[in-house]
Amino acid sequence: MAPQETMVQLGLTLKRLIATMADNYDLSKPFQFCKLDIKDAFWRMVVSFDDAWNFCYVLPAEDGKLGNIDDAEIVVPHALQMGWCESPPFFCAASETARDVIDELVRNPIDMPAHKFESRLRSDDPIIDSIPEFIINLIEVFVDDFIGATNLITELHLTHLSRCMLHGIHSVFPPIEVTQHGGGDAISEQKIDKGEGKWNFFKEILGWNFDGQYYTIQLPHAKCDKIIARLHKGKKFKRLMPRKVLEKIMGVLQHASYGLPGCAGLFSPVQMAMQGTKSWIPVNPDMTECFNDWGAIIKQMKTTPTCVLQLVKKDPNYIGYSDSCRLGTGGVWTSGTEEVHPILWQVQWPDDIIALFDENKLSINDLELAGIVLEWLVLECLAESLQYKHAAIFCDNVAAVIWTLKMRCGSSIVSAKLLRFLGMRVHAKQASTLTPLSIAGKDNIMADIVSRAFKNESLLARVHPSEQFNATSDVLSAWRAIDNGVTVATAKNREKYWAAWRKYAIMWKIDPFLQSVTELEATIVVSAFAARVRTGYYGHKLQVKVSTVATAMSAITTSIKLAGKRCPFKETSEDNYVLPIKRLVEGFKREDPPAIPKLAVPIAVPEECCNRGLASSSFCEQATGDLIIIASYYLLGCGEYTAPR
Repeated sequence: MAPQETMVQLGLTLKRLIATMADNYDLSKPFQFCKLDIKDAFWRMVVSFDDAWNFCYVLPAEDGKLGNIDDAEIVVPHALQMGWCESPPFFCAASETARDVIDELVRNPIDMPAHKFESRLRSDDPIIDSIPEFIINLIEVFVDDFIGATNLITELHLTHLSRCMLHGIHSVFPPIEVTQHGGGDAISEQKIDKGEGKWNFFKEILGWNFDGQYYTIQLPHAKCDKIIARLHKGKKFKRLMPRKVLEKIMGVLQHASYGLPGCAGLFSPVQMAMQGTKSWIPVNPDMTECFNDWGAIIKQMKTTPTCVLQLVKKDPNYIGYSDSCRLGTGGVWTSGTEEVHPILWQVQWPDDIIALFDENKLSINDLELAGIVLEWLVLECLAESLQYKHAAIFCDNVAAVIWTLKMRCGSSIVSAKLLRFLGMRVHAKQASTLTPLSIAGKDNIMADIVSRAFKNESLLARVHPSEQFNATSDVLSAWRAIDNGVTVATAKNREKYWAAWRKYAIMWKIDPFLQSVTELEATIVVSAFAARVRTGYYGHKLQVKVSTVATAMSAITTSIKLAGKRCPFKETSEDNYVLPIKRLVEGFKREDPPAIPKLAVPIAVPEECCNRGLASSSFCEQATGDLIIIASYYLLGCGEYTAPR
């Protein structure tokens, strides 16, 4: 595979070309392209005497046999050699300089003499004398390929751009008239004669066919056939596939995904299979599905080019909000740059989904991503056509947002399948790349209300349908106020130990809310859970004090009470544990060492230190006073404890 840095630069060059065309999309004002190549590029770079020794090689003997090692002849080339990791950036420093020269000549025109090659760059396509409102001149370079693009298709302008590119390249890579060597001109005349240097609407650039008339890109047919052949070769491996074979397949597919919106969502199964360093990759049905999908897409691409508007992100035509919870999912679609009647939707998860979530076989991240997928499907029903349209979806789950943004997931096979489905839908609708955005949970109130409207559904059914949304909003606002009445530390502890208790209860095959068991059974299981907490099982694996056990027990009772249910191991008349639990806690307390009282530092102490420092003429005392007050307020916190008495 090519070096990672090279592939990144290739992607950036393609993206800049595509973005320029998309930003100036106008079928009446087409683009023309020109491409010039440096002949024997690396060998035109001279390295220093010290660096030349890095490129030494042994000259083969005339008869092919080397009798004595002392007879070996060593060549020390002073030209840059290929195959060394530092060679590309060394050469690119020169080619980027040439690009800068060309760009300066284009931006600030000067009188330049005619170039001997400029007539060979003259366009065969029709000349357009009309001048666009915004004239675009783009000069790009990727290693030794110089690319020009413009939407001003007049003979005078194209001649000017040709001179800028030719003279700009020769300013860094001199012609043979200057160098006096016999290796031919620095600009490849052979490729100019093949037509690559001519200004045309249709041009193959960095492995893609760019069509400036219709603003599309497409893989050449020959490359499509090679990719399909590699996919067929990969499918011949039924159980194990060599890593190198899979890497080559992924390399060409990664290149193809640049011009296929949504299709990056197909990579997740292969990415998950390639984790680690094993030389042979197990072949699974998901990988086979991935290859089949790509085979169908590449065949379609031979006849259906991709519009550049599908490959960029712009201001969204539609703006959506999505949220999911254990019971269901819901969302909202509103207007972006296009007017649309706002719509609210919701889906209640079936029982098997809820059961899988309760058994921790599905995560909240999976549910949130499923909500994003359903949000997209709702948009498909809402919009008459999504061709070249841009959509943004807000979600308060960071993992789901990142997975959708990258269209990849390496940790959940469920989310991988969801991304595959979402990518195929985006591709099928010829929509632009989906833009997922993160939003704080407290700001995602519209989707939050819709997704949680299944709670107390029988109670909500008594409310008139026209008032159900407002009533649900009132209930959720009240619950938020209740939640705000709990400190962050307390809430985190409750969530931590309630999650641990749920897993422990599922292990015993009982309801975590303890509504389907007797009081004796609840007491036995809860006391066993308390004993596990005591061992430090949910912390650093060291025995914890009774206060930590009490926190875990409180998490269970509080969660049960917040659900509106009775806690079976609490006294009904008093807020105390039943006798066995009470004695369990008391026993833990007796085993713990006695508490050591500590003294709190009143805020007056650091303030006095600061005042004394300000009153002092010593810079050291002033700085000490400042640091003490800073530490008290921002690092330690007011009222923190000193050492024990």
